[in-house]
Amino acid sequence: MVAFASFYRIADGLSRTPLFDTPQGPTTRLDFPQALYFSLVTQATVGYGDLTPHDEGVRLLAAAQVVLGQLLLLFGFAELMRGGGGGGGRRLRPGTDDRSPAGGSRGNHSAAPAPGVDSGGGEGGGAGETPRRPAARDPA
Repeated sequence: MVAFASFYRIADGLSRTPLFDTPQGPTTRLDFPQALYFSLVTQATVGYGDLTPHDEGVRLLAAAQVVLGQLLLLFGFAELMRGGGGGGGRRLRPGTDDRSPAGGSRGNHSAAPAPGVDSGGGEGGGAGETPRRPAARDPA
């Protein structure tokens, strides 16, 4: 927005005649606060009509600002919906639950699996496989 305000100010400064009109008639040269105001109103697609360009080049620049502003909004929203908001948070793997202290699996959050039932971790353990026997304990 500030870049476009600078472009409007530079274009008006390089022109032989003022490039913007007000309801009272042509303005004197556009100062930076007016250019920033015009840029904000253009970016927001409000268009109050109190400051209007009458030069084709400035109108084209304003149209480009509107299109680029809408694209920025579109891609910014898409990035937020994709989950890449840049918040620095961790992304969870499918099937994990953020409510458990260690980010464990959904469902039963008991500390130990039932006897003779595989917890799903390690080698050979998984849904639909034969449960493993408990490891032999050393009597010593």
